[in-house]
Amino acid sequence: MSMDFTKAAGSLYVMELDGRVRRVLTGISISNGLAWDDQRGRMYYIDTATRGVDVMDYDVHSGTVDNRRRVFLVPEGAGDPDGMTIDREGMLWVAH
Repeated sequence: MSMDFTKAAGSLYVMELDGRVRRVLTGISISNGLAWDDQRGRMYYIDTATRGVDVMDYDVHSGTVDNRRRVFLVPEGAGDPDGMTIDREGMLWVAH
């Protein structure tokens, strides 16, 4: 993320097992949450500045993500989406 909070100036990266770093998302403002649902092959992602929680399909073996789509938007006045987790039942919990 940009240290002066410039919107969409950041990226999200994956560190490979051999130490190489690969960019997987661009146009990021404030990355603030990642959660994986291994049973469904999904990765959830929060960019706080957009107020949105997104989901992507991911492959645990290759580290690839694709098919990014919005799950929901946190309404103004309800706090800013921050961290999140998935419980044993597969339910997503978002801090805001």
